[in-house]
Amino acid sequence: MDVRYQSQEFSLNVPLASADEPESTDFVAALASRFSAMYHERYGHSNLGAPIEIVALRTQAVGDLGRLDAPRFATAQSAEFKHEIRPVVFEHIEHQTTVVRRDDLAAGHAFEGPAIIVEQTATTVVPPASTSSSTNSAH
Repeated sequence: MDVRYQSQEFSLNVPLASADEPESTDFVAALASRFSAMYHERYGHSNLGAPIEIVALRTQAVGDLGRLDAPRFATAQSAEFKHEIRPVVFEHIEHQTTVVRRDDLAAGHAFEGPAIIVEQTATTVVPPASTSSSTNSAH
């Protein structure tokens, strides 16, 4: 936790002695003593007994969340997929460019660039002379 003398701007990170230390009856005195010692070490002086304040408290949790299987995508029933053709400039040259929503692609769909694949959180650009293909996993 970050502790400082009341009304001062700078704080020191003072670790807890244990997770249940704040429940002890002498917690505030022990915290003040550790803070005073750390302050003295850092600045060459301290003021044990002066009001202190906790300005930040951090916590960390560690655990095993398991592993999810990668989602599988449906296999394309044909080579066709919903798309638009729009003019897009690549390196100062206008190209007729495939624009497709990611949700409209299925495993097995493949196409030549230039293309733009649009999804809710990202846009993928497939430059001219490149190819794109969809697989049945998210990798």
